[in-house]
Amino acid sequence: MSTEVFAGKYAERFGFSSVDAIGLEDFFQALELVAMKNKGFFLLKVDGERDRNIYTFALNMPAKDVVLRKDTDSIREGVLYIFSELERKNILP
Repeated sequence: MSTEVFAGKYAERFGFSSVDAIGLEDFFQALELVAMKNKGFFLLKVDGERDRNIYTFALNMPAKDVVLRKDTDSIREGVLYIFSELERKNILP
């Protein structure tokens, strides 16, 4: 399955019809729940010193032995990556 399909399945776990129906605030709330439940942390960094891949998405959950990181030029791509990896790893909200 593709990244978008996995991400869509994870979005459905939060009651959204698709990953495209999620706004940035919704995404942050979802990751807050996941991080709190799994005693981890999530961050989104914007790096103005870079010419490319200015966004860094990072999710760390040591209790689950999960470390996710994506450098990208697209917020959507970062959201897709984080949600799809959580679905693949069966990290439930």
